[in-house]
Amino acid sequence: MPTLQQSTKQRSEHGQISNYTLPLSRDLAIRVYSDTRPRNWRISGLQKGLILVFGGRETVGEGTGFGAPILLYKDETYFSGSSNVYVSKQQESVIVRKEFFMDRILRETFRNVRLENPKIRNRFKNLGRLYQEHGGPWFLQLKSLLFRYGIKPNFITVAMKGEVTVTYSIMRNRIRVNADFSEVEKGDLHRVFMMNEQSSIFFAKYEVSDGTSWDNIQVGPWDQVTNKYARIMNTKNNIGFRLETKEGCVLCCGREFLKGHLDWTGLDYEINPKIPIFEYDIEIMGG
Repeated sequence: MPTLQQSTKQRSEHGQISNYTLPLSRDLAIRVYSDTRPRNWRISGLQKGLILVFGGRETVGEGTGFGAPILLYKDETYFSGSSNVYVSKQQESVIVRKEFFMDRILRETFRNVRLENPKIRNRFKNLGRLYQEHGGPWFLQLKSLLFRYGIKPNFITVAMKGEVTVTYSIMRNRIRVNADFSEVEKGDLHRVFMMNEQSSIFFAKYEVSDGTSWDNIQVGPWDQVTNKYARIMNTKNNIGFRLETKEGCVLCCGREFLKGHLDWTGLDYEINPKIPIFEYDIEIMGG
């Protein structure tokens, strides 16, 4: 059984922790924060799921980590900017419970002025939809141009849409993720996502169960996985993570890299919003 290492000893009166690191082997560990660390680039102000650590180095890049929820409503997409984290031991596993408060939405800003015009916002949404459907380096070049001229994403705090409680049961080479959506507002909720992302610089090879593999240049931002499973690897160190497709939801792989702004690769589930609890396993490979 892994040994639980507390990275800090800061605790509130109610037992929440600020961060924990759980060693899995000599080189691999899992880390969790109650704040938005490691605060890399575009999503620095958003909560992360579990972060993989290799050789003392966090490999999340600008990714969401393992098991981070996103709620897509009719008019807005809600992210989490605050949380509570609890850790306990249970027989052969360590249990991390993270309460994600869904209290952030995205607004583009131009030189620190928020773009509130609905027509402009819809234009950005349509561009994003085109990118997900068709991909291509042309859109990353467009993003780079927008960033250069001062148009940047800004996640602002709003009244929250509820709380998603995610319980991670962590074993030597497997993480069971249990996401409870029963405490979020259901009106106009269109889709739910569970994100599982790390750094695209660190993880650069993709494989599916039929033996097909490709490198990160060949991966679009949102490609559906139609095989039994998919895995993302760091071939130099022979480590990675694997997720399986599940009935009633969509598993997609994706990747984006734009120096100074974007650096994620992952396997993300799109879930029916009527499902109150969604459970899946992440297999940790190598280390």
